[in-house]
Parts: sequence; C-alpha cells; structure tokens
Amino acid sequence: MTTLAQAKSANSTTHIARYEKKILEAQQAVSQLPGDDYYGNLLGVIHRPGWTTIAEGLFFEALVDTIHARARELADLHIRLKEASESVSE
Repeated sequence: MTTLAQAKSANSTTHIARYEKKILEAQQAVSQLPGDDYYGNLLGVIHRPGWTTIAEGLFFEALVDTIHARARELADLHIRLKEASESVSE
C-alpha cells in the first residue's frame, strides 16, 4: 500500500517534470524571437524611398506598437515569475 508521503513524492516528481518541460518550451519559444539584426534591417527598410503608402504605414505602425506592448508584458511576466518562484522557497 502506498503511503501519503510516497504519493506526495511521486506527485511532486510528476509535477516537477511537467514544470521543467514547460520552462524549457518557454525558453525555446523566447529564443526564437528575432534579435537586434532584425530590427536593424527594419530600420533600413523604412528609410527606402517610396517604401510604403499611408495606409500600409498605419498598419505597420500598429504592428510595431503591438510587438512593443507584448514585449514589455513578456519582460514583466519574466520578472514576476522569478519573484514568485523565489518567494515560494523562502
């Protein structure tokens, strides 16, 4: 018969393995985000003569604003996750 301590230990191991998988998947997803070269290339593109129409420019600007907002949110989530995980172990 399984004791409560054994059940908790097995459950904890299962949870840790699941959390580890999720952390590694998040790390992989973040590593796929473009780096400085990507943004440098965009800066070059927007300076080309006749690059875009007014309507396309508005669409482009909305996308850049959304990327910026999501990047700030993602950075904040990383900070909060670290703080929360560290507070549990204290």
